Amino acid sequence: MSQRIQSIDLLRGIVMVIMVLDHSRTFFHENGFTENATDLSNTTPLLFLTRWITHFCAPVFIFLSGTSIYLMRNKSRKERSIFVFKRGLWLIFLSLTVVAFAWWFDLSMHYLALDVIWVIGLCMVLFAGILYLPYPVILLFGIITVALHNLLDKTSFDNGIFQTLIWDLFHQEGLIQISNSFSIYVVYPLIPWIGVMCLGYCLGKLYQQDFSAENRKKILLFSGIGCVLFFILLRPFNSYGEPGHWKQYSSGLFSVMSFINTTKYPPSLLYLLMTMGPSLIFLSLAESFKNKVAKFFIVYGRVPMFFYLIHLYLLHLVAFITTIVFYSWDQTIQSLKTIPDFPAGYGFSLLVVYLVWFITVFILYPICKWYNHYKSTQKHWWLSYL
Repeated sequence: MSQRIQSIDLLRGIVMVIMVLDHSRTFFHENGFTENATDLSNTTPLLFLTRWITHFCAPVFIFLSGTSIYLMRNKSRKERSIFVFKRGLWLIFLSLTVVAFAWWFDLSMHYLALDVIWVIGLCMVLFAGILYLPYPVILLFGIITVALHNLLDKTSFDNGIFQTLIWDLFHQEGLIQISNSFSIYVVYPLIPWIGVMCLGYCLGKLYQQDFSAENRKKILLFSGIGCVLFFILLRPFNSYGEPGHWKQYSSGLFSVMSFINTTKYPPSLLYLLMTMGPSLIFLSLAESFKNKVAKFFIVYGRVPMFFYLIHLYLLHLVAFITTIVFYSWDQTIQSLKTIPDFPAGYGFSLLVVYLVWFITVFILYPICKWYNHYKSTQKHWWLSYL
């Protein structure tokens, strides 16, 4: 990116820190890998909110990835296209190798989860061509993809491995058993994430130097408020835009939780309205945030991929060492043969999860700060890919 926008780095940094909370829960909470923390029949308010707040991470990160592409204004369209294409391939490679191993510690690679890094990479590969389309076409494509993709919810192809895999890659979360020793879990299908990246790309126009800051803040504020209002107006009807219906409970708190409990895999229209609306409002207000707290989060926002990779390995390594401490060596080694690689009964309370989260974030701060300084002062070509 040719220019750093502090409010964008701040928002990205905040969601990266929130992301660590979700991954701390995954690696350290009781049944963290398998629990559905937003299942209202089997959750607590704190567990629900611990998971729910992390819903902002993927939409914001993918959205701002598109914005970063637009802000590479010091390059020609051809140069941007080539760079985005190569970066997309690099992210796909990382997802299938370095990230996959960080999640599972599985040298045999018999289980592959196509995660958020995968879909960002795939979207970038496609964006190498989308860049050549006129701005209004990209904007319209983004709006249509995000707004109308739920029309595909009832479409499925379950009559063969190949058909199922292709459809899952496009628009359906799913586990596909390729063979007795290898399966693919599509966590992030392409649609509607490609639309989210397109909209993020179009947002970049508001940050051109000749664009009024006052007008930018107004557009961001009213767009964000519009998304929130649209969510509030559409959600009560349990109709279009969200496959999971909400209902009233005897507890008012659980009724509210049900109202905001939307579908992430793939992200429903209401899920995206619920998460992107407040994010746009935040961007409209964040340009005036210049304090030490903002600077703290900006450090993470400027080295997101570096932070993503090292926090995953740190969390999983500490979790593995923890199993050695609390279980026998034989149990620990035996658990490495399973997915996830933890002994039965492993896990701790949410208090431990939050403690791990805080410690992880603060331990990695000086490392990320050093890398941010190194990246901003060095000109090595590979720094733009990490």
